[in-house]
Amino acid sequence: MMNNLMNSKVGAVLAVGLVGGLGLYFASKKVSSVVGEVAEGLNPNSKDNIINRGVSAIGQTITGKANWSLGGAIYDMVNGSPSEQAERTQEDLFIKSIRG
Repeated sequence: MMNNLMNSKVGAVLAVGLVGGLGLYFASKKVSSVVGEVAEGLNPNSKDNIINRGVSAIGQTITGKANWSLGGAIYDMVNGSPSEQAERTQEDLFIKSIRG
């Protein structure tokens, strides 16, 4: 009976369906994996997104600082460099000591 089934049109359709189903299953797993990687690359909340990596690479090349980041550069522009912040802290302490 199994031999008759494999030699019939029904058997051929079942075999093609099985092979096609397995192919679709593995293709969907691969697509799901790729979509996950692409989504992570575009996630604005991730420090590993493609735009942040590109901006960081350009900034690191221009400044020569291996740990340069856009967020750090913006912070320094708004708050001053670490040495400027230390100077302000010393000034604040001096002013507080004068006031008593």
